[in-house]
Amino acid sequence: MILRALNFQGYLDVSSPELLGAEEPTTSYHRTVVANQIFTVPDQYYAFPNIKNAIASGLLEVISYDSAPEGLVINAAAAASNPIIVGTITTTNATPTTIATVAISDNTVTLINASIAARRTDSTDMAGYVRRVLVSRESGGVATIVGTVDTSLTRETENLWDSSITVSGNNALIQVTGEAGCTIHWSCRYYKVNVS
Repeated sequence: MILRALNFQGYLDVSSPELLGAEEPTTSYHRTVVANQIFTVPDQYYAFPNIKNAIASGLLEVISYDSAPEGLVINAAAAASNPIIVGTITTTNATPTTIATVAISDNTVTLINASIAARRTDSTDMAGYVRRVLVSRESGGVATIVGTVDTSLTRETENLWDSSITVSGNNALIQVTGEAGCTIHWSCRYYKVNVS
């Protein structure tokens, strides 16, 4: 579940989880949340009264979810512009291959956050990547990457593999690169935040 902090700012105890305001929790499983921050928690956290009440009272806003918990209140407009999307693909070569295409609207800035996992079918080789990029389109032009692609996480048992985000025309392309002669299953989940 993707949440946005609206009127809540402080610590979110991820182990309970509890909303603790400005008081730092004693557990090491917590995160600091600032106003308007977007963050992800497991869908089952909605069952905790503190999270449910914070959503119901407008402290936190639900943007998207994998499976809708019973009674979940979601901001439909936010979900439409900030969806979680899943893509899958299988590679058998070392050619960069698009696993997901993200359309970039004109006169819009889009922040893309992509998580990619990979597993070779006939061995124990595996990989995981997190890639983030800011893409813009202005005045009918093509999609353009602002700065560089953030490669904040790369974990792999085979360093020939890779994942990146590039642009082509009006789209951003989330791509994966496998290994020649190896069957590799890939899964990608991404969400985007748009502003026009």
